[in-house]
Amino acid sequence: MVPIRTPDILVVAAMKEELNDFKHTDAVYPLNHSSGKPDKHYWELPDRSGRIGFGVCGVGKKKASKNLSRLLKTVHPELILLMGYSGAIIPSLNVGDLVIIEKTIHESLTPDEYLSMNDQLISRCQTVFEHQGVLFSSVSAVSSDTFIDSTAEKKRLHNVFGADCVDMESHAIARIASHHNIPILIIRVISDLADETIGLNFSCIPAGKWAFRLYFACRPWLLPGLFRLFSNARRARRKLSNAVHIILDNQLSRSIVS
Repeated sequence: MVPIRTPDILVVAAMKEELNDFKHTDAVYPLNHSSGKPDKHYWELPDRSGRIGFGVCGVGKKKASKNLSRLLKTVHPELILLMGYSGAIIPSLNVGDLVIIEKTIHESLTPDEYLSMNDQLISRCQTVFEHQGVLFSSVSAVSSDTFIDSTAEKKRLHNVFGADCVDMESHAIARIASHHNIPILIIRVISDLADETIGLNFSCIPAGKWAFRLYFACRPWLLPGLFRLFSNARRARRKLSNAVHIILDNQLSRSIVS
């Protein structure tokens, strides 16, 4: 029988890079019961009041849904904290702005099908940030199946759904958390602007490291947009990681989960 892990909080992100600031030398990697080897996509850190779990769910609705559903078969947290990048679709949001998602929707749905987050949980998080002097905005988000780079498409999503930012996983992760009756808190950081076009079609970019390098070596005109995106992401990730560290502080974690 597969043992059940019960961390107090499960921190989830689409990419391993988004969790780099939470990989410590004292991290525990439970065995993957399929391979019998340590699972590099899930690890735990000891905390004075319990354990914090970290999981990589993958990019996009399908991967995120599949991987989180599989993880929740052996990991039963009291709270899921989804963190990651988001693109602005209103001009008032800037790169590095921290956002708390109050409600989320997928672009395939109608505007009246928003999924609302837990008001009490959001209020506690807002109080924590205010006491710590962390600036944030409470927003609505729309999830898309593709990376949105077109300013016209960003404007369309805002006009149709009234959303403030766009990502690729929030709605899917929130639905799974709801299905498992697990409270969820979604905190993201803005990595690109509403009026900004990076000029990259991510559906065409290969995933492998060497294939990725070869792709851009053959298309040097795309490199300025790639470097700008990486620079934005690094700056944004630092702010997001600092905010999540505040939540995971011993006293604050108990305040939010309780």
